[in-house]
Amino acid sequence: MQPYLSQSRPMLEKKQPPLVHEFFLRYAGDIKRFLTWKVGEDDAADLTQQVYLRALEHSNLGTVRQPRAFLLRIAANLVVDTYRWRKTRAPQDDAPLPNPEEIQEPAPGPEARVSGHMELQRFRSLLAELPAPSRHAFLLNRVDGLTHAEIAERLGISRKSVERHILKALRYLQDRMAD
Repeated sequence: MQPYLSQSRPMLEKKQPPLVHEFFLRYAGDIKRFLTWKVGEDDAADLTQQVYLRALEHSNLGTVRQPRAFLLRIAANLVVDTYRWRKTRAPQDDAPLPNPEEIQEPAPGPEARVSGHMELQRFRSLLAELPAPSRHAFLLNRVDGLTHAEIAERLGISRKSVERHILKALRYLQDRMAD
């Protein structure tokens, strides 16, 4: 049992939020000074608010005999949490990001190259099986990057027809590639 808690009788018979508020108003200056000393001015204000929130979470504040010690213990625990967080995460946050152009992915092994080549051949043969309008609309969209409106204009068909042709090609290729 912690020395600032009493099991015998509640100190005050009030609801918890008013009790926390009373404790906090009385000792906020002490808490902020302690936190400023431990973590600096920038973090002290945020941690002071965290002390209040953690005190609100305490299930039985009526048993607290030494509210100042209780609140300072919460503050000390928050300081420890802050140092742990800084120790584990701060170096990662400060590390410079690698240049994407300098990142090289490992070259695929022989099995992956053969498998990729076979999959590409299968895709090409499935693409050749598509009806010409669907294949043409699909390639204009996915390879050449044309919009549905541009394809419709180029092929002399409606946008809705372009959408149907592309959807038909996608469904066919997805279904057959999954087999």
